[in-house]
Amino acid sequence: MRLWNRRIAPHGNRGAEIEIWAPSQTPQSGLAAVEKIFDIPADKITVHQIRVGGGFGRRLYNDFMCEAVAISERVGAPVKLQWTREDDTRHDHYRAGGFHHLSGCC
Repeated sequence: MRLWNRRIAPHGNRGAEIEIWAPSQTPQSGLAAVEKIFDIPADKITVHQIRVGGGFGRRLYNDFMCEAVAISERVGAPVKLQWTREDDTRHDHYRAGGFHHLSGCC
């Protein structure tokens, strides 16, 4: 079983800063999503990108960042959100399979 981690430091009151540690392939879009959904200024959000291996596109979406921020905001404390591989696959975004055939010559 593989666990994906997201660590969030809370922003309790609206003037505080938030710190996110996440295995995202697109940390800028994650920051933008958190900024838009939770109405937090971008200069109050710090995203630390944890290098991932074998994300296979799942780390392109940052729904896990928003979920962790919502939990942290609700409990008013830092949180560490972990999904199992099974949950991560089950709640993934649908991507149609594809096949490419290439040929070439010199």
